[in-house]
Amino acid sequence: MYVAPMLLNPIEEIPEYNGLSIVELKYDGFRTILSDMDDGIKLFTRHQTNITDIFPELRNPKLPSGIVLDGETIQADPEGRPIFEDVMSRFHMRNASKIKHLAISNPVTFCVFDILYYRGKSVMSLPLLQRKTILDEVLPSNEKSVIKVQYMEGSKAVALFKACKERDLEGIVIKQNKPYVPGRRPKGYWDKLICYTETKVNIIGIRKGKFGWLVEYPDGRFAGVIELAVPLAAKQILLDFARKYGRNTDKNMYLPEGIPCKVRYRSLTKNGLLRLAEFQEFVNPRQIA
Repeated sequence: MYVAPMLLNPIEEIPEYNGLSIVELKYDGFRTILSDMDDGIKLFTRHQTNITDIFPELRNPKLPSGIVLDGETIQADPEGRPIFEDVMSRFHMRNASKIKHLAISNPVTFCVFDILYYRGKSVMSLPLLQRKTILDEVLPSNEKSVIKVQYMEGSKAVALFKACKERDLEGIVIKQNKPYVPGRRPKGYWDKLICYTETKVNIIGIRKGKFGWLVEYPDGRFAGVIELAVPLAAKQILLDFARKYGRNTDKNMYLPEGIPCKVRYRSLTKNGLLRLAEFQEFVNPRQIA
C-alpha cells in the first residue's frame, strides 16, 4: 500500500520557537515509504516506484503488520555519515547477485521519522507527537536496518543546525505538532533548512538541450554544472554573450573567458564536483553586459 508522502518547505532561516515544534536531522538519502499491510513489506519512493527488490535488507525487520512508515533510506560511511552517491548507486543497481551481496556486506539503513498507518488504520489525523509515541511502540530498539530518527524540542534548532554545519551534514527539519497531509506541501507544517556551502566558480560554457552552465574552480579544475536557481534574465544575458563571442560545439557553447559567479551547494561528490549547485550572482555583471 502506497501513501504519497507529505513534502517539506524550504526556508532560509530558523523561525522563532513557538513552543510546539520539534527539530530533527535531515538525512541525506531518498524518501521512502515502507508498507506492511496485506501482502508483506513493500518499499516505495516518493514517486511510487516499487523498490522492494532493490533493498532486500529492509524486507525482514522485526515490525508488526498493518503499518505504513515514512522515512529516508541512507547509505552511511564508517563514521555514520550519510553518503548520497552510495545510496543512489544502490538505488540504480539491477544486478540481483550484486544486490544480494551488498545487502549483506554494506546494507542501507531506513531512518523512520513518522508512522501513517497502525494496526491497519490511518493515524495521519493525529498530531505529530502522538504519532511519534506510536512509533516508539512499533520500532524495536535492537533493529539495525530500520531505525527511529531522534528529535529535540524546537528551541534546540539553532544549536542542531550549527552542529550540522560543523559536521558537514545536510541540514535540519523543523516540524509542527500537526496532522500528516499526504501528497501535499502545506505551509507551516514541515520546514527544511539546508547547510549550504558558498564558493566562487567560473562559468566556462552553456549546455545545449537541458539547461546548465558548465563551471570550473579558479584553479581550472572542472566543478560541474549549475542548473538551479538561475533567473531567466541571467540565463538570457549569458546566452546573448555566448552567441556573440563564444564557440559552438555539438553539445555546448563555450565562452571566450571564464565568467566568475557566486554559488552555493549542498556537498561535494567523491570526484570533487558541486552537488545541487545554486546560482547566486555574477561577481562582475559588467563583464558580460
